[in-house]
Amino acid sequence: MIKIEKKMAIFHFGLQIVDLQRNRKYLISIIIFMNVIVTGASRGIGKAVAEIFAANGHDLFLSSRNEVALYKAMEELSAKYPSITIKAKPFDCSKKEQAIAFGNWCLSYGTPDILVNNAGLYEPGSVSRFAYDLAIKAFDQIKLDKREEKIAGLVLR
Repeated sequence: MIKIEKKMAIFHFGLQIVDLQRNRKYLISIIIFMNVIVTGASRGIGKAVAEIFAANGHDLFLSSRNEVALYKAMEELSAKYPSITIKAKPFDCSKKEQAIAFGNWCLSYGTPDILVNNAGLYEPGSVSRFAYDLAIKAFDQIKLDKREEKIAGLVLR
Protein backbone atom coordinates (compact mmCIF):
# COMPACT_ATOMS: atom_id res chain seq x y z
CA MET A 1 0.00 0.00 0.00
CA ILE A 2 1.26 3.46 -0.91
CA LYS A 3 0.34 6.15 1.55
CA ILE A 4 1.36 9.78 1.62
CA GLU A 5 0.80 11.32 5.00
CA LYS A 6 0.21 15.03 5.40
CA LYS A 7 -2.85 16.84 6.56
CA MET A 8 -5.73 17.18 4.13
CA ALA A 9 -5.33 18.08 0.47
CA ILE A 10 -7.62 19.72 -2.00
CA PHE A 11 -7.07 17.00 -4.57
CA HIS A 12 -7.15 13.42 -3.32
CA PHE A 13 -7.41 10.46 -5.65
CA GLY A 14 -8.08 6.98 -4.33
CA LEU A 15 -7.92 3.68 -6.17
CA GLN A 16 -9.05 0.40 -4.68
CA ILE A 17 -7.61 -2.82 -6.10
CA VAL A 18 -9.23 -6.14 -5.22
CA ASP A 19 -7.22 -9.40 -5.39
CA LEU A 20 -9.92 -12.06 -5.70
CA GLN A 21 -7.47 -14.98 -5.48
CA ARG A 22 -6.11 -13.87 -2.10
CA ASN A 23 -9.33 -12.18 -0.98
CA ARG A 24 -7.52 -8.91 -0.24
CA LYS A 25 -8.19 -5.27 -0.96
CA TYR A 26 -5.50 -2.69 -1.59
CA LEU A 27 -6.02 1.04 -1.43
CA ILE A 28 -3.69 3.37 -3.31
CA SER A 29 -3.96 7.04 -2.40
CA ILE A 30 -2.44 9.90 -4.30
CA ILE A 31 -2.57 13.31 -2.66
CA ILE A 32 -1.53 16.37 -4.61
CA PHE A 33 -0.05 19.30 -2.75
CA MET A 34 0.19 22.57 -4.59
CA ASN A 35 2.13 25.80 -4.81
CA VAL A 36 -0.29 28.59 -3.96
CA ILE A 37 0.28 32.30 -4.62
CA VAL A 38 -1.68 34.75 -2.48
CA THR A 39 -1.47 38.49 -3.06
CA GLY A 40 -2.66 40.88 -0.36
CA ALA A 41 -1.70 38.20 2.17
CA SER A 42 -0.70 40.37 5.12
CA ARG A 43 -4.21 40.71 6.58
CA GLY A 44 -7.91 40.17 6.08
CA ILE A 45 -9.20 37.82 3.41
CA GLY A 46 -5.76 37.23 1.89
CA LYS A 47 -4.28 36.13 5.20
CA ALA A 48 -7.31 33.92 5.95
CA VAL A 49 -7.10 32.24 2.54
CA ALA A 50 -3.36 31.68 3.00
CA GLU A 51 -4.03 30.03 6.35
CA ILE A 52 -6.61 27.68 4.84
CA PHE A 53 -4.15 26.52 2.19
CA ALA A 54 -1.37 26.22 4.80
CA ALA A 55 -3.60 24.12 7.07
CA ASN A 56 -4.14 21.77 4.14
CA GLY A 57 -0.42 21.31 3.56
CA HIS A 58 0.15 23.49 0.51
CA ASP A 59 3.29 25.59 -0.01
CA LEU A 60 2.72 29.35 -0.09
CA PHE A 61 4.11 32.33 -1.96
CA LEU A 62 2.84 35.47 -0.25
CA SER A 63 2.89 39.09 -1.30
CA SER A 64 1.68 42.39 0.13
CA ARG A 65 2.68 46.03 -0.03
CA ASN A 66 3.16 46.24 3.74
CA GLU A 67 6.52 44.57 4.39
CA VAL A 68 6.24 44.47 8.19
CA ALA A 69 2.72 43.01 8.21
CA LEU A 70 3.64 40.52 5.46
CA TYR A 71 6.62 39.10 7.35
CA LYS A 72 4.61 39.00 10.58
CA ALA A 73 1.89 36.98 8.79
CA MET A 74 4.56 34.69 7.35
CA GLU A 75 6.09 34.11 10.81
CA GLU A 76 2.66 33.30 12.30
CA LEU A 77 1.85 30.81 9.55
CA SER A 78 5.33 29.24 9.70
CA ALA A 79 5.03 28.73 13.45
CA LYS A 80 1.57 27.22 13.15
CA TYR A 81 2.31 25.04 10.07
CA PRO A 82 6.02 24.11 10.20
CA SER A 83 5.76 21.29 7.64
CA ILE A 84 5.09 23.59 4.69
CA THR A 85 7.31 26.02 2.80
CA ILE A 86 6.30 29.67 2.94
CA LYS A 87 8.05 32.34 0.93
CA ALA A 88 7.10 36.00 1.16
CA LYS A 89 8.26 39.17 -0.51
CA PRO A 90 6.72 42.66 -0.55
CA PHE A 91 5.49 43.91 -3.93
CA ASP A 92 3.02 46.59 -4.96
CA CYS A 93 0.95 44.79 -7.59
CA SER A 94 -0.77 48.05 -8.59
CA LYS A 95 2.49 48.96 -10.35
CA LYS A 96 3.10 47.04 -13.58
CA GLU A 97 6.86 46.66 -13.07
CA GLN A 98 6.43 45.26 -9.56
CA ALA A 99 3.64 42.90 -10.66
CA ILE A 100 5.94 41.51 -13.35
CA ALA A 101 8.80 41.23 -10.85
CA PHE A 102 6.48 39.37 -8.44
CA GLY A 103 5.47 36.94 -11.17
CA ASN A 104 9.10 36.29 -12.09
CA TRP A 105 10.00 35.82 -8.42
CA CYS A 106 7.26 33.19 -8.02
CA LEU A 107 8.25 31.42 -11.25
CA SER A 108 11.88 31.24 -10.09
CA TYR A 109 10.71 28.69 -7.49
CA GLY A 110 8.58 26.60 -9.84
CA THR A 111 5.18 26.54 -11.46
CA PRO A 112 2.28 27.84 -9.37
CA ASP A 113 -0.87 25.74 -9.20
CA ILE A 114 -3.25 28.32 -7.74
CA LEU A 115 -3.30 32.12 -7.80
CA VAL A 116 -5.44 34.00 -5.30
CA ASN A 117 -5.29 37.56 -6.60
CA ASN A 118 -6.45 39.44 -3.53
CA ALA A 119 -4.37 42.61 -3.93
CA GLY A 120 -6.38 45.78 -4.10
CA LEU A 121 -7.52 48.97 -2.45
CA TYR A 122 -10.92 49.86 -1.09
CA GLU A 123 -12.01 53.39 -0.45
CA PRO A 124 -14.99 53.47 1.92
CA GLY A 125 -18.12 54.63 0.15
CA SER A 126 -16.69 54.30 -3.35
CA VAL A 127 -18.56 51.13 -4.27
CA SER A 128 -21.96 52.25 -3.00
CA ARG A 129 -21.51 55.71 -4.54
CA PHE A 130 -20.72 54.10 -7.91
CA ALA A 131 -23.87 51.95 -7.71
CA TYR A 132 -25.94 55.00 -6.78
CA ASP A 133 -24.55 57.05 -9.69
CA LEU A 134 -25.22 54.15 -12.05
CA ALA A 135 -28.83 53.91 -10.86
CA ILE A 136 -29.41 57.67 -11.30
CA LYS A 137 -28.05 57.55 -14.86
CA ALA A 138 -30.25 54.55 -15.60
CA PHE A 139 -33.35 56.37 -14.30
CA ASP A 140 -32.53 59.37 -16.47
CA GLN A 141 -32.34 57.20 -19.59
CA ILE A 142 -35.26 54.82 -19.05
CA LYS A 143 -38.92 55.56 -18.53
CA LEU A 144 -40.19 53.59 -15.58
CA ASP A 145 -43.61 52.21 -16.46
CA LYS A 146 -43.56 49.52 -13.78
CA ARG A 147 -43.05 49.61 -10.03
CA GLU A 148 -39.95 47.46 -10.36
CA GLU A 149 -37.30 47.64 -13.09
CA LYS A 150 -34.15 45.52 -13.40
CA ILE A 151 -31.15 47.49 -14.61
CA ALA A 152 -27.61 46.09 -14.88
CA GLY A 153 -28.25 43.42 -12.27
CA LEU A 154 -29.74 45.85 -9.73
CA VAL A 155 -33.36 45.86 -8.68
CA LEU A 156 -34.53 49.42 -8.42
CA ARG A 157 -37.85 50.16 -6.69
